[in-house]
Amino acid sequence: MVGTTWYRRGFAYWFRRVTVSGFSVLVVGGVFALVLYGFFDLVSGMPPLWRAVCRVAYCALCLAGGIWGWTRARRQIRRKTAAPPTPEQSGARSSAAQSATPGQAMAGRLPALFLLPFVAPLLAWFLGLLLAGAFVRVLPAEITARRAMEAHGA
Repeated sequence: MVGTTWYRRGFAYWFRRVTVSGFSVLVVGGVFALVLYGFFDLVSGMPPLWRAVCRVAYCALCLAGGIWGWTRARRQIRRKTAAPPTPEQSGARSSAAQSATPGQAMAGRLPALFLLPFVAPLLAWFLGLLLAGAFVRVLPAEITARRAMEAHGA
């Protein structure tokens, strides 16, 4: 799940980690910027006072979403680092998550239509999650992988 370069933590590890994190942040940030621009364009025909109110409210929602995503991710990382799962638990969680994914994707389409006006705040929340995870030195998955490697005597 974490590759093979993590235990040496050399150039290849950090290059891969920075590249993946940077690309993810760049893509989600670009979509966020497009949605935000689309919203500002959408409200541009409103009277000046209402336009300003809508823009400030939407930016406040985006800021709140980004902060919420950051704090949630940091709490999850702190909790997982404090008590990482055993290799067996990690494998069971991974297979359970993979089998549940198709049903969750189908179930999420209808609520997504209702959440369309809140796409930018949700993207800001996701950006907060990504950035919080990107600035952690040791990932929780690495702790589990290190335990598995030590258990196998490598």
